[in-house]
Amino acid sequence: MNAGSSISCECGYTFGQPIESTLALLDDKIRDGRKWAVGGGLCLGLGVAVAIATALMGGPILVAVLPLVFGFVYLPRGLRKLCGTAQSKRELLRMRQLPVARVVER
Repeated sequence: MNAGSSISCECGYTFGQPIESTLALLDDKIRDGRKWAVGGGLCLGLGVAVAIATALMGGPILVAVLPLVFGFVYLPRGLRKLCGTAQSKRELLRMRQLPVARVVER
């Protein structure tokens, strides 16, 4: 949550900016989500390949733990970021204008 006097959000959005700037910010976040998801998928694949190779050669499968952990962490994180941001962009394009910022008192 942001303070009532904030001029920008924690996510990088500056209140009152044109819709094109917001769409560019969302595009950057979509690219980041893709990078995380692809990197996580590659780590996961590498971990599985290393686990299979070491098992076939009779080596310790523990060598594959690190890439598997990275894959299981970064793949879902990237997919969440990608899907959530893409949804926000679709909603914004459907509205064709930014919602008005307002302070909500509790």
